[in-house]
Amino acid sequence: MPRERGFKRIAGIDRSQTPNELTTKNQGWRPWTIPNFIGYARALLIPVFFVIAWNSPDGRDTTANVALFICGASDYLDGLAARLTGQFSRLGTLLDPLIDRVMILAAGIIIFKLAAACAVKGREPVAASAARLFKNVSRRMANVSS
Repeated sequence: MPRERGFKRIAGIDRSQTPNELTTKNQGWRPWTIPNFIGYARALLIPVFFVIAWNSPDGRDTTANVALFICGASDYLDGLAARLTGQFSRLGTLLDPLIDRVMILAAGIIIFKLAAACAVKGREPVAASAARLFKNVSRRMANVSS
């Protein structure tokens, strides 16, 4: 039975169907797919974001913010590309959540660094709010099943 390719399915809204057969354990890794290349680009963009944001004194560096936005937006695009082209892979099912977690961890470290800088400057409420935010996000990230 062919998989339904309606708007909700392609947009990622309807996830009621079973996982694609190409993502099971007995299949190959298939590293050379368009969605995986988007994932590779995301993985390369995370250190760029991290270095630029780390060297920013106040967290207002436009380049770092744009890099983080592109990294986050391309997370949706690789799933969309997989559904549109039918290029599912076992590597993609492992790589995508890993890159998501590394991206959130990098952003959390930057938030924590900026919060510490705020605390040194005497803005403790900002630092406490950022620390609480990072704690909540990391706790939810640990509870999400892949």
